[in-house]
Amino acid sequence: MAAPKAFISHTSADKDLWARPLATKLRALGIDAWFDEWEIRGGDSIVQKIFSSGIEETDVFVVVLSKASIAKPWVNAELDVAVVKKINKLMKLIPVKVDDCQVPTSLIATRHLSIAEFGDIDSIAKEIADTLHGVAKAPPVGQAPDYVTRAAIQLPNISHIDSIVLEAMYEVNIDGDGLFADFEALAEALEPSIEWGQIEESLDVLLSSNYLYGDERDLGNDIGMVWINPRSVLTIAGAKGVNLDVVRCQLANDWLSAEGDQLDLDFFASERDIQKLLVWVLVKEIESQGIAEYFHDSAVLLKRAPLKRWASENCQ
Repeated sequence: MAAPKAFISHTSADKDLWARPLATKLRALGIDAWFDEWEIRGGDSIVQKIFSSGIEETDVFVVVLSKASIAKPWVNAELDVAVVKKINKLMKLIPVKVDDCQVPTSLIATRHLSIAEFGDIDSIAKEIADTLHGVAKAPPVGQAPDYVTRAAIQLPNISHIDSIVLEAMYEVNIDGDGLFADFEALAEALEPSIEWGQIEESLDVLLSSNYLYGDERDLGNDIGMVWINPRSVLTIAGAKGVNLDVVRCQLANDWLSAEGDQLDLDFFASERDIQKLLVWVLVKEIESQGIAEYFHDSAVLLKRAPLKRWASENCQ
C-alpha cells in the first residue's frame, strides 16, 4: 500500500523552525511528505513541480500558518488552489498554526492544529499521521451492559430494564415472608450492572404501571413502603413456566387431605418445592374468594366446605 502523501505549504521564514521538522517527522511516521527543497531540483519548473507533482498528487494539504506566511501571496495562491480542491472533495486540508496569527477567512471553519494546543511540532505531526493512517481517537467499543443482553420476561407497558428489575424483585422475594420490597437484596442482585439510580427509576415506572404498589415517596427511606403486586407475581411465575392451575389444585387437595383446618404454608412450599412467595400469593387469592377465613404468620385457617366445592369445580 502506497504511503499517504502530504503537501507542506509554507513560507521561507517558517522553513527551518517549522516546515522542515514537520515534514521530517511526517516521513518518519509513514507519510510521504512533499517538501519543496527535497523535491525541486536545478532546472525544474517550480510552478509545474508544485502544481503537478505536489498539490495535484497529494492526499492532504498541510498549510503552515504564521504571521509571516499569511502575508505572503505565494502561500495564499497555494491555499486558494487547495480550498478549491477541498470543495471538490479531492483532498483533506489541515492548517497548522505555529504562532498567534489570525486564521485566514477561508480556513476559519476548518479544524486547525496549533502549537498552543499540542505543545510541539512532533505532536502535531503525529496527529496528522494518525488522521491519514485512520487511527481511531475514540476509545474501543466495549461489551454491551449486562442488562442489555440479559434475558428478561417481556411484560406490557414497561421496558426491558424495568422487566429485569421486577423479575429480580420476584427472585429475591421468592423465599421471603411476603410481597414487601427488600431494597438491599434487590440492589445486591442487580448492582453493579444496573446502578441504584437506574433501579429507582425502574421502581417509579413499575409503581406507575401497577406492577408494584405503595408510596413512591418512600423509595429512598429505610422503611421502603413498596410491595409487589400479587398479579405481578402470578404473571412472572406463569411466564417462567409455572402451571398456576396445577399449583392451585395441589394447594387445595393437600389442604383437604390434611388433618385440621390450620395449615403451615412454609411446610407446604417446602414439600411441593414451590416458592414461598407464590404460595403466599395463591393463598391470598383463595382468601379473596372466601375460602380462607384467617391468614397470618404462614398459617391459614380454611373453610373446608367452600374449598371442597372450589376444588370439585376447578380440579380434576
